[in-house]
Amino acid sequence: MDLTSNISKTLTMFKLQFYSNNKLREISFFDNYEENDVKISVINNSSHIKLELSTNQKVILKSLVAETDFKLSENDKIFVNGYQSWTDSQEFSANEKMKRLPFFAKITNKFFKFKQYGDYTFFKQKLKKGDFYGFAYAYIRNEENYKFFASNNENFAHTIILFSVKEQKIRFIVDCENIEMTNTATLLDITQLKGSKSIINEYFKSISDNKKATPKIGWTSWYNYYQKINEKIILSNLEQFKNYFPKGSQFQIDDGFQTAVGDWLSIDKYKFPNGLSPIVEKIHSLGYEAGLWLAPFSAQKNSKLAKDHPDWILKDNNGKKVFGGINWGGFYALDFYNKDVKNYLKNVFDTILNYWNFDLIKLDFLYSVAIIPQHGKSRAKVMSEAMDFLREIVGEKKILGCGVPIAQAFNNVDYCRIGCDISLDWNGKFYEKWLHRERVSTYNSLKNTIFRHFLDDNVFLNDPDVFLLRNDNIKLTKNQKITLFLINSIFGSLVFTSDDFSKYEEWQKLLLKNLEYFHKAKVLSVEENNDLVKFSFKIENKTYLAFSNLSKKTMQINCVNLQLLDIFTFEKKQDNFQNSLQPFETKLYEG
Repeated sequence: MDLTSNISKTLTMFKLQFYSNNKLREISFFDNYEENDVKISVINNSSHIKLELSTNQKVILKSLVAETDFKLSENDKIFVNGYQSWTDSQEFSANEKMKRLPFFAKITNKFFKFKQYGDYTFFKQKLKKGDFYGFAYAYIRNEENYKFFASNNENFAHTIILFSVKEQKIRFIVDCENIEMTNTATLLDITQLKGSKSIINEYFKSISDNKKATPKIGWTSWYNYYQKINEKIILSNLEQFKNYFPKGSQFQIDDGFQTAVGDWLSIDKYKFPNGLSPIVEKIHSLGYEAGLWLAPFSAQKNSKLAKDHPDWILKDNNGKKVFGGINWGGFYALDFYNKDVKNYLKNVFDTILNYWNFDLIKLDFLYSVAIIPQHGKSRAKVMSEAMDFLREIVGEKKILGCGVPIAQAFNNVDYCRIGCDISLDWNGKFYEKWLHRERVSTYNSLKNTIFRHFLDDNVFLNDPDVFLLRNDNIKLTKNQKITLFLINSIFGSLVFTSDDFSKYEEWQKLLLKNLEYFHKAKVLSVEENNDLVKFSFKIENKTYLAFSNLSKKTMQINCVNLQLLDIFTFEKKQDNFQNSLQPFETKLYEG
């Protein structure tokens, strides 16, 4: 893959720990290495770092770190990709300090299980000012010059990319603890590139399997009704939906149809007395596709599944049940390698997709299957095999992945959430910032939509989460609603809302009618600095430029000689606040 010139070669030191013959061995090396029963082959050049280990007897890995000197300047912006869909992912200035699990979350973890949502249980390194880490891929940006790093080995183990500005080093840390080996395996495989921003898009295009789903717009029940759904609510919203959305759009029933999480075929008869099949028939009769939510590897503590099949629950090395999180009063992770669990899921999916006839299935809280290493396999290997299994049993129907470690979703899902859930306000109450990095936040969701846009239409189609324009059951301001609508509809390939359209005012109806047009956008360029986002995009034969202010402060922008457009009508309009952007405002200009 010849994308552009490679990064200048620097010397890489490898540190490997493993158990052999029940003894812990630790070796450090720069090049090929051979000792007794272990042979290590190394590729270390300006475009590639690769390490392969061969052994003829059982070896249990403990840790692997590849460390290289690297010049990092104060002007650099460093992007690090979060662990899973919901984890905040953004650029940092070199002098910032990256937040992990705040003290408040640590002391309340025993009850709330915050650590289960992210990487907190296995990546415990303390971070100093100027330390930044992420998973699978990262980049360093100095104006328009990029240095890009990507792991090609995420089905073997998670690769954590750690930058240290103070030490002027990059470390590639492989989450390989307890991996059992008896033959040959690639432990580390890193591509390194430098050039313009196009190298990132070209890299992800090069690893794509080119099986593309169709971009969709649609509706989901979650962000208005949450679990308080019933047949009447769903059908009432479907009746309104047909007035605004074209044929082929997606209409999704979210959490709340089942009696308990895990008991997927036990429909709540008080809410849905006729079951779900008649609703699916109605959706199809109107020319739409039907979607359904579930969390396949999760079981609510009080579910029938958890009570009747305790052997289906994942256990740690001490025989304790593995919690997935506090949602629904607490839930367990299922043991994916239990044959009965697989058979149960096969039956669930067969019923939902082939008998109830849903077209798309949203699979959530997927991380829970791989919270711990299992059966001599890494977390990433477990996650990869679980995703392969889901892809196999869903077949040609569509998957929307959510709450999933991002790299293990590559080419395995049709659509993927690339940010946290939006909140009904901008960034939550003040104390919510003390929670985990996967917390609900409209602000964090938008940042992920912007910084993970490279993945879209390459390894899957991006789901940026919903936009909300309504007036009731919401605390977003009008500017915040419009900015959320524009960024999601322009950057996203799967764009949903949860609003009741019967309550819309005229401005909301006008903006909703523009959804199809904005959804055709092809993003050309993106710049983000201190919550000011500048992006250009093309729709059909027209080019546009937009500025979005994600902060509560007025921002100054350079829009001299640019023609301001009305977001609702696309007509030219006078700019009464030229060169400034009000809090949370987005302005649209002719390109």
